[in-house]
Parts: sequence; structure tokens; C-alpha cells
Amino acid sequence: MKLDLEAFRHLTHDEFRVLTAVEMGMKNHDVVPTALIASIAALKKGGTNKCLRELLKHKLIYHNAKRYDGYNLTYAGYDYLALKALVKRGKIIGVGNQIGVGKESDIFMAYDQDENPVCIKLHRLGRTSFRAVKHKRDYLVGRHSVNWYYLSRLAALKEFSFMKALHEHGFPTPTPIDVNRHCVVMGLVPGHQLAQYRDLPRPERIYTAMMDLALRFAAHGLIHCDLNEFNVMWDEKAESLIVIDFPQMISTSHPNAEEMFDRDIGCIRRFFERQFHIVGEHIPSFTQDVCRETNLDIEVAASGFTKEHDELLLQEYSGRAPECEQAADGATGVDDEDEESEEGEEDGEDEDGGEDGEDEAEVRRPELPALPDDVAADLAAESPAPEGKGDDDDQGAAEDGEEDEEDEEDEEDARERRRRLKQLPKKEKPSRTAAPPATSTAPPPNPPVSATTPESTSAAPAPPPADQDEPELDDRTLEFVQNRVKRNLSKQTVRVATRNLTKMSKQDKRNHEACAEMRG
Repeated sequence: MKLDLEAFRHLTHDEFRVLTAVEMGMKNHDVVPTALIASIAALKKGGTNKCLRELLKHKLIYHNAKRYDGYNLTYAGYDYLALKALVKRGKIIGVGNQIGVGKESDIFMAYDQDENPVCIKLHRLGRTSFRAVKHKRDYLVGRHSVNWYYLSRLAALKEFSFMKALHEHGFPTPTPIDVNRHCVVMGLVPGHQLAQYRDLPRPERIYTAMMDLALRFAAHGLIHCDLNEFNVMWDEKAESLIVIDFPQMISTSHPNAEEMFDRDIGCIRRFFERQFHIVGEHIPSFTQDVCRETNLDIEVAASGFTKEHDELLLQEYSGRAPECEQAADGATGVDDEDEESEEGEEDGEDEDGGEDGEDEAEVRRPELPALPDDVAADLAAESPAPEGKGDDDDQGAAEDGEEDEEDEEDEEDARERRRRLKQLPKKEKPSRTAAPPATSTAPPPNPPVSATTPESTSAAPAPPPADQDEPELDDRTLEFVQNRVKRNLSKQTVRVATRNLTKMSKQDKRNHEACAEMRG
């Protein structure tokens, strides 16, 4: 992909701010709405649409209006953001020509503040020829849907962390300088790939060096997974090898570690056999020749690193190993047996002298002031009798029996009250129909009580209580209610008729009026 930096120096601060707003919006949107871009950018004087048109002119963003009006970022815009941050940090001051291209990255030459040549690597995952990276590498770490810019950023961070750790441990790698987004800045390697050489001085020594390098990686807990003639540089002046391309490295604890190690060894053997007709006598084995020395995979959290290695990480990097703890215990001059014996003696004293301890505790209790005689007598009368004392026990049992009988009587009374409440007549709801006319507003007097037989009493229903009787309406009130109902009905009839007349045509209305006059 071409890196066009013609408009880089001409972009304003507001335009970079809007470009950053588009990047931030793409965390949750494939196409960032224009209103969201304006709210994130928050330009003081407005002008977001003008900045968007300028960025669209230089192909730093892409306008997408299929579902709604919005924009998304392009790799050119992502390059501008990364280079802007590196320039602001003072890591680079200029970018030169392209010096390499790979299946997932582009390499360009750049210059630092001292005008020394450096190398920048721009990761570009998601190309048509390399889209299986989501399934073949564990970049997502449980996530399912992410954009390619985020994956490129993860690849760059992984490569920088591997390169920095390996460089600190003396491996032949480029010098790591800085990383931002998907751009890695490293030292320029003076050499070329092994695949470009047709003749090498003493190729047997280079073959042995590459085999030793693969074993050294494994001894530190890492496997390159792509160690071939395209990822190894040959420095002619120093006559040394330099390894590049680290995002795909895994831990030796990975389930596929042995398979990847054998594949690296096979790539090296096939290249030297095909190019220089060299066949190695000894083929390194992952199970026999790999001797783990350090836990570099734990330090960089390589793929295959699990939580089971946390203990090793703490032992190695906390400076507090189990041997150190044992040594510290020995330096104190106290043996474990002595401590156990002292603890046993203390436990024995506690068991034997339990009563003495209780006596001491009683002696240490503060003395309370004496109570007056009358108060003491009241407390003695109210205090319960002690257990296990003959007659007092019988008296307490009798009292308990009386209390139980009282509780049973209370329960029977409660049940009787509930039964009576259920037998009471329920309150009838007032009817919504008009009551029959009554001669007077006053309630009728109660009928005289007459002696009746039990059969007649059971046949006639009991009258409801006085407070539950429904109020009776007099003639005037009943007439008023009936007239009001008729009036409401007539109004409703008129409204329906008016509505029907308005729907009729003019001719039908005239006919209706003529008929009405004839009837009148």
C-alpha cells in the first residue's frame, strides 16, 4: 500500500482532531455517524463538516451513506495518526522510500532527530491474501467482532514487546525504539534477507548458527513459528545473523509448540539443502535437545502462557524464592522443632491449668458495688430458679404446665372468633340500577319481633345490619334521574344523526329536508 504524505504537513490541528474523533468512534461503530464525530471532536467554532470534506479529499476517511450519513477510517488516515504521534514524541522527523513489503506489513525508511536512518513497520492486517489471521492467531482474546485496525495495533504491540525482551536478553534483533498504534519504529538492519543470497561464505557455519538460534529461543521459552530465509537478515560486515518478524511467536507451553518447532527446523534444512546443498547430520528435537533456562515467555505473556505459570513468575521476578525464605529462617537461629516444642508446652500448660486460668480471670474481674436490700430482694424474687433442685423443679414444671394450658385456651378463643367472623353475612355491593320509589326518605322501622319456629327462621334470610342498608330515593330525586338519562339519550341520538347527515351528499340532504317538511 502506498504511503502518500503529501498532505501531512498541510493538515491543521482541527483536521487531526476530527480524524482522531473518527478513530475513537470506530471502537463501537463500523460507520461513525456525523453527529457523533462532531460531538467527540467538540470544535470550539464548529466546522466539523468542513474538516470532514478536507479529509475526504485526501482519502484519509471514507464516506458511507448506505444506512445513515457517516464516515470510517482508512489505512492512510491511520498512518497519519500514528506518524503524527511519533513526530510529536520526537522519534522521527521524516519518512523515506519503501524498503520492504510483506503479507501483513509495509516497511519504510525514516530518519530520527539526529538524521540517522531508522526503520518503520506499518502493520496492515486484513489484506485479501491474509485474512485468516483472526482464526490462526489469538489476537482477539475472547472477542468476536473487531476491525482490522485494532488487530493491526495488537500485532504491532506484540512485536514490539517480543523485540524489546529479546534484545535485552542478547538476541540478534533490531533495536526497538518506539511503537504507536500499528507503527513500530526500530533500528535499520544493515543487510539483506538470506533468500536474496546465492553464495555465502561458509554456509555450514550459518546453518549451524540458525539451528543454535532456534534452540536458544526454545531454551528461553519461545518459538519463532516463522523462522525461515525471509525472516533472517545477513549482515555482511559483521558476518552475523539478525532475526526479524515476531508477532506470531508462541510459548513452549503451547499445545502446538513441538509442531511449530519442527516446522522451523524443517524450513531451515530445506533452504540450505536446496540453495547450498547442505544436509545436516543432526536434526534438533524438541523433547530431547530443548533445555529450558529462563521464562521469557512468562515475561512477555506469549501465546500459550497460562495462569499456572504465575508462581514461576513471582519466584523469578519478585526476588523472594522458596530457597531464600528457608535461608532467612535458618539465619534467625530458631529451628522449626524448637518452635513446635515451645508451642506444645504452651498448649499443655493451657490444658492442665484450665481451672487456674479461670480462677485468674475471676480474680481479675472488677468488684461491683453492693446493691440495696430492697432491690436485691426484688431481683431474687424475679430471678428464675436454678436447675436441678428437687422441689423447685417440680414447681417450675407446674408453672410451665399452667402456661401451656393458658396458651391452648388463647388459641381456642382465636379459632372461635375466626369461625364467628366467617358466619357473619358479607356486605353487599350497592346496585347501579335505580331503586324503586319509596314513600319517604326515612328508613322503615324495624319489624316487631315475633315468635317463629326454627324452620321459618331458617327459611327467611336475616336482615342486613342497619349501617349496611342502601339509601332509598324519593319521587323527586327519581324523576330527576330519569329525565337526565332521557336527556343524555336524546343528545346522543342527535349527535349520531348529525354525524350521519354530514356524511350524506348534498342531494340526499335536500331530499331529506323536503321529506321532513312534508311530514310536518
